[in-house]
Parts: sequence; C-alpha cells; structure tokens
Amino acid sequence: MAFSTKITVIGLAKLAAATAGGDPVVLTEMAVGDGNGAAVAAPTGAETELVNEVYRDAINQLVMDDADATLALSELLVPAAEGGFFVREIGVFDNDGDLFAYGNFPVTEKPATGLGATRDMVVQTLMKVGSASNVVLIADPSIVIATREWVLNNVTAATVVPGGTKGQVLTKTSGADGATEWQTPISRGFIYFMGQ
Repeated sequence: MAFSTKITVIGLAKLAAATAGGDPVVLTEMAVGDGNGAAVAAPTGAETELVNEVYRDAINQLVMDDADATLALSELLVPAAEGGFFVREIGVFDNDGDLFAYGNFPVTEKPATGLGATRDMVVQTLMKVGSASNVVLIADPSIVIATREWVLNNVTAATVVPGGTKGQVLTKTSGADGATEWQTPISRGFIYFMGQ
C-alpha cells in the first residue's frame, strides 16, 4: 500500500486565497487516528475529519523541505504518557479548526505506559504547499518540544555558552546562576594537563 498526505479541498481553497495575496494559512494542530481498527485508504482530498481521531496536539514543528521548497514538513510529538492505540491516519488542522491535510499512515503502535514499554512518538508528514509564504505556524513555546535527536544535532556547548578561545575553561565567578567567565588556566595558577 502506498502512503501519502493530500491537501484537502478546504485546504486547497485556503492555499489559493493565500497565493492570490490573501493571508497565509495558519497551521496549528496535528492529529492521529486509528482508522477504527482498519487500514485507511489513500486520501482523496474530500476528507473533513479523521476516521477515528485518538490524539491531537499543537504542531511541534513546521519547516520547508531542504530539497524542495514547495514541500512543508509538519511534525507532531505524541508524548510517552499517551497511548494504547495504533496510528493509521494523520491530519493537519488550521487555526479555524478545518482539516487542511489528511494522510494514511503505516500502522504503528503507540503502546500504553502500563504495558511495560513506552516511547515518545514523532509523526511527520510532507505537504505540497507551493511556497513558504503560503503557510505559517504560530507556536506556543511552552508546548513545542525538542526531541532528543534534534538536541543532539543542534545544541552544542558553543551554542549554550558562547565565547572563549582555544585552551580556555569556563569557571564560576560566584554561586549565582549564570555567573561564569572564560579563563586561561595558567592565569589563575591552575595546573592544566592536556592528557596522559
């Protein structure tokens, strides 16, 4: 079976209005469904809701695809505490509550925590939106969550504590949070070993 996500008729009308100079479409939420326990057919675009929605939350991330600037990647994070269902369908909703895009999804189990195994589940979909100016995400920073993979790929010591030069170390200047400065070890009388 082929899996895909298709902009709905309502979504296409809103994209056409945005392309004609109207306001961009504001995408706010994603949802997953279990298809009422059955495989979900390829999307037609006529969908207005999921067959059987089991979880919905704010979109975690919306970015344009690096390889194709007409594609937007939308991401939902289903936390470890949610679950006890299978995902067979996905939906992307705008700030009017309309189903903007709908897709069928490979059957994926999201276990309940009481079953002895749990995990965060990241669900992503690509949508052909034409241009970055046609869609926007207004994110609540208290909801957006960084996955472990994103942190490992994007956060380094240099992004957390910028500054310093080669050979310097970061030292505390007092007990207060953030009270640090870069020091050259020899300047403070430290004995500095570069390894065995």
